[in-house]
Amino acid sequence: KSVMWNTFGSFFYYFCQWLMTVLVVRLSGLEDAGTLTLCISISNIWISLSSFGMHNYQASDTKDKYNFKTYLYSRYFTGGAALFACLIYLVAMGYSFHTNICVVFYFLYRFSESLEDVYYAAFQKSWRIDIPGKSMLIRGLISIVLFSGILVGTRSLAWTIGIIFAVCMLTVYLYDAKRGRIFKTQGTDRRMVKLLIIECLPLAVYTLLNTFVPIAPKLIQQHLLGNAKQGKKGSITTS
Repeated sequence: KSVMWNTFGSFFYYFCQWLMTVLVVRLSGLEDAGTLTLCISISNIWISLSSFGMHNYQASDTKDKYNFKTYLYSRYFTGGAALFACLIYLVAMGYSFHTNICVVFYFLYRFSESLEDVYYAAFQKSWRIDIPGKSMLIRGLISIVLFSGILVGTRSLAWTIGIIFAVCMLTVYLYDAKRGRIFKTQGTDRRMVKLLIIECLPLAVYTLLNTFVPIAPKLIQQHLLGNAKQGKKGSITTS
């Protein structure tokens, strides 16, 4: 039952993310579709750095070498570092202000996934993967409803992604974090967070490179062909 909830929730959440790339063409045109495709591609790279390849490590830490708070605080640190790296990348690439805002908001929206992933691994160790499955189901439904309604109402992709980010992050705190209070019984310190990050650094490098290699050609295509043509491709397949 737990596995079925998780499977259905995961599928529905990622289906909703793909559906956004289809709806944006219908609701806002190919230019915004191309911008959304770019947001997905760039955020996928830097979210991999935020997640740090840590899920499998945490889920297999059966002897609790690092407690839950250490994993959670490390995610805040890696998330902040990934956001900083993303900002540096955007400045270096010279995208428009509107595109930069959209990418940053989409990264923050995806960070709700990265944060939820810490709870996911903890629930996995407790044989309760139905909880993250239900969380993804809720966030997927919220995402697609808000995306359609706000984009039609505001005609602004930046506002749409920004509001979705805020609501999905709130959902993680109200749903996952509330049910994850049982894991917050122990404290941590900077030394333990540092040791965890150092130990998982090879995983982070592998995950970052493994994500970047297939996405790099898509970023080059976007640069050469422009948003509109890339928007057509993005509505068929997401990066």
